[in-house]
Amino acid sequence: MRIAYELTEREKAELERARSVAVRVAALFGNFLPGMPRVMPAGSSLHYMGTYRIGPADDGTSVCDSYSRPWGIEGLVLAGNGLIPTANACNPTLTSVALAVRGARALAASARG
Repeated sequence: MRIAYELTEREKAELERARSVAVRVAALFGNFLPGMPRVMPAGSSLHYMGTYRIGPADDGTSVCDSYSRPWGIEGLVLAGNGLIPTANACNPTLTSVALAVRGARALAASARG
């Protein structure tokens, strides 16, 4: 799947306003490092992944199975970017949503018996 988008002039203005406010607030804490602050290009951001990772076995290297169920805890499903074992080259949101749906379906199925 490919998702294409363009920011409207209003969205661009709002982003600039938000950046300006962030710069003013950050300046209250001291000087910026050389070359900072900087606004990353549209479509780029920082997403932490692998903080409670999915794995094939309860071997100490993962927190949950492929259905997002924590090892040794019944009736609980985890969700979010932390499930993705390692960082990838693209925005992880759709992967996180897919994992959440998969986990929710498994939880619902187990609740139905």
